[in-house]
Amino acid sequence: LPLLAGCVGLGLAELPRFRWAAVLAVLLLPLATGAAALPELLRQPAARERGAAQVLAALHGAERVALVDIGYLAYAGDLQVVDLGGITDLEIARLPGGHLSKRIPESLLRGRGVDAIVLHSTTPPRVEAGRLMGISAYPVELHVARMPFVRDEFRVTASVTYAPDYHYVVLRRSPP
Repeated sequence: LPLLAGCVGLGLAELPRFRWAAVLAVLLLPLATGAAALPELLRQPAARERGAAQVLAALHGAERVALVDIGYLAYAGDLQVVDLGGITDLEIARLPGGHLSKRIPESLLRGRGVDAIVLHSTTPPRVEAGRLMGISAYPVELHVARMPFVRDEFRVTASVTYAPDYHYVVLRRSPP
């Protein structure tokens, strides 16, 4: 939006009688749009902190968690993670595919002893009787969610709204 304000201002500046409008557009448009977004921006940190606390509570007792968003959750939960994106995991990084589209073999998650999985979704996940039925997620997360190992041995224990268009679904390994 600031760039748009600048473009509008430059265009108006070419017209001598609209120079005052150019100055106003360049100065006020970014302020007006920023002011409109400010209430939501101020609510986000508290909402994210609550969301992270809910995810961490659902992960209580987990030993090894597979997820893409390894940052704050791994730090705050002092968790051992399997980084599905491969940024901090050389073995996964070397797999085919981009950062969010790795084709992780089922045997890797099983061999690493993953007992919890955290997936993100841009829409609320569809869950029926503890089974994950659908998410709008990154390709690597969709791949993991469709693994027979995950579908057979993991159940949804929490669904958390982290931000308006960012949801987490926590899957925990079911006892045999």
